[in-house]
Amino acid sequence: MMIDVNANAVDSSQGSWRPLSLFFAVLVSFGAYVIFISAPAMRANAKLHLDREIATENVAFCETVGIRAHSSDFGVCSQQLAIVRQKQADRDTAAAAGLP
Repeated sequence: MMIDVNANAVDSSQGSWRPLSLFFAVLVSFGAYVIFISAPAMRANAKLHLDREIATENVAFCETVGIRAHSSDFGVCSQQLAIVRQKQADRDTAAAAGLP
């Protein structure tokens, strides 16, 4: 019985890891981009948008009660609104945690 060994035969499983490792490298690179580049910019943009929205609401509310945006009492009105918002946020956080 003679065994035919082909010295030029290549195992097909040896090269199949390359496309898979390339896929994972691209996936990790994209994840790193999202975590370190895109996410902070998105958070900063969202905070800027929220700050603008709150400022607009402050002006609208304070003017509703007769305090003009450029008056000396406007700062006090805005601070009081910030306190009200913080208390509501605290209540929401407590409710989400199941506290009374």
